[in-house]
Formats: sequence, C-alpha cells, structure tokens
Amino acid sequence: MGWGVPQSAAWTRRGGQQVAPSPTVGATVGDTLSSVGAAGERVSITLVEVVDTADALIAAAGHQLLPGNRATVVHTEVAAEAAGYPAIPDTCLTVVLSDGTEVGKSGITLSSRPPFRSGIAPFDTIGGHTVFELDSQASIIGIRWRATQSSAALDWRTR
Repeated sequence: MGWGVPQSAAWTRRGGQQVAPSPTVGATVGDTLSSVGAAGERVSITLVEVVDTADALIAAAGHQLLPGNRATVVHTEVAAEAAGYPAIPDTCLTVVLSDGTEVGKSGITLSSRPPFRSGIAPFDTIGGHTVFELDSQASIIGIRWRATQSSAALDWRTR
C-alpha cells in the first residue's frame, strides 16, 4: 500500500514495515533534490559526481584500504535556506548496494577532495567529498541521503 499520488510516496508499507524506495528510478548524477533536516530546516542537495573506484586518490593521499576493499568518492553540494543547516551534511549520506545494503561514510578524508565542514550558513551552498570504503565486489546502485532514519530518503541512481 503506498501513500500519496502514485510515484510520489517517499516510502511504502509492506507487511506493516516501512520500506525505503530503491534508487533504480528517479534522480541521477547532476540532479538536485530537496528535503528537510532533522530540525525542520530546508536543504537542497545536488549529487555532483561519483568516482568509483577512487583507489588511486586514496593511495596518493597516503591512505591504505583494507585488503579486498575499494574506495568510492561522492561529491555533493548542499544549499541551505533561511534557517541554515547546523550539521555536517554528509553524516546522512550512504551508498546503496545492489543487495539493498546501505554503507555509511568512512573515516578517510582527502586533501585533494575536501570533506564537508560543520554547518551551512543561511542561503549558502557548500560542496564536499565523502569517502566510502566498500568490498571490492560490491555493486553500487545508488546514493541516498536522509536527515534521520525515520525521514524520507532522497535517492539518486548511479546505474
């Protein structure tokens, strides 16, 4: 059972559980989607670029990945409206794998591709790069952002 106009529901219910939509339709790299942060602040997020694999960038920065893993770098831009955005924007960002697993950001940062800083001033836009460490055999199907676990997800498909 879905809620709202067809193709507009942020999630549906199956068997009484909330099921997030699969990022196989809809937005893609270059598209901007809008959402509301955890405290009600409005933001717009643009998926600028997905670099997969980014192992060469990691090696050039002097980092090492775990054996059997690869790195992916996601570049996003976040625009805040009147209230600004107090959090680090990519805390809510995940990579969605073909099996439905969501992988959060790693602790790796790159000086050549700067990470987000904390907070966005009202009516400002900032960009940042988020590094993900994935199993080398994992297949990425999308990028997802959501302010909280219970809020609607923004999904971009990558293939």
